[in-house]
Amino acid sequence: MQNVQLKSIACGLSHSGCVTSEGQVYVWGLTGEVSGKANQDKLLEKCLFKRPTQVSFRHCLERDPGSSNAANQQRRKSGENLPSESTASSAHIEEIRMGEYFSIAMSKRGYVYTWGMNDKG
Repeated sequence: MQNVQLKSIACGLSHSGCVTSEGQVYVWGLTGEVSGKANQDKLLEKCLFKRPTQVSFRHCLERDPGSSNAANQQRRKSGENLPSESTASSAHIEEIRMGEYFSIAMSKRGYVYTWGMNDKG
């Protein structure tokens, strides 16, 4: 098992998480609502992360702040080439916060990601 350096830890009502020094997020605990008596064991198995489980931000491409619309318009006027998709990179998370039924992560570039139970507001 390799050593992982933690940058921060956050706790929600029944789930917790951490950010590593490399910008990765791990969560554990109850990550969904288990209510009702029917199929409660299956629901619990699906919603309970007994060990830290990595949250994937691989489809969250963040653009370099220099590739904003205003910067692109300036480049068009001056005849410069526009930045390509290759200027986007996957999210490097700086910090997380957790509430009763939600989690929030902020990336190094200032992008904010949220997830949780939408029916709880």
